[in-house]
This record gives sequence, structure tokens and C-alpha cells, in this order.
Amino acid sequence: MDGLAAIALTSSYGIGSGFSVLPILVYQGGLSLASGYLTQVLPDPAHAPPVLLVSGVGGLMILGLGFNLLQIGQIRVSAFLPALLLAPLFYAIADWVS
Repeated sequence: MDGLAAIALTSSYGIGSGFSVLPILVYQGGLSLASGYLTQVLPDPAHAPPVLLVSGVGGLMILGLGFNLLQIGQIRVSAFLPALLLAPLFYAIADWVS
């Protein structure tokens, strides 16, 4: 989709916008390759509670962003960032203690 948009923008804005495809290709390609590698390294989310905890915190952050965009409430989503690291850490401590 980005390539098609770059073609359309190149016709309007010139060759410079066409060259913007190169950094996008490197950036998005790198993210795709990294995610492909991480799927092999990370455990199955259905059987790994730490992965489920991080997914849950991420879902709450997205919900908070939605509330902020809709102006339903003012939620400081950045306050949830430490929970992305602390939730699996607390699970590991609780698992170690029990």
C-alpha cells in the first residue's frame, strides 16, 4: 500500500517522494523480519502467562488511547508503560515464590 501511495505522490510531488520508498522499505522490512524472528523465539501465547499479561496491558493502553481520542475521559496512557515490564516480572516472582 505504501508503494502505491508513493507512486501516486511521485506523480504529484516529483521524484523526491519516489525516493522516500527506500527508507520505508528498510524500516518496514526490518520490522517484518524482526517480527518473523520473534515468532520463533517467543513462546505460544496460549500457554505462556507472561505473554498474555503483556498483551492485556497493551490492550488496556489501546483502550485508554481510544477514550482519550473520543474525549470520554483523560487517561494518562504513559503511566501504563512500566506495567509492560513489571507485569511479567511480578508473575515470575509469584511463580518463584509458590
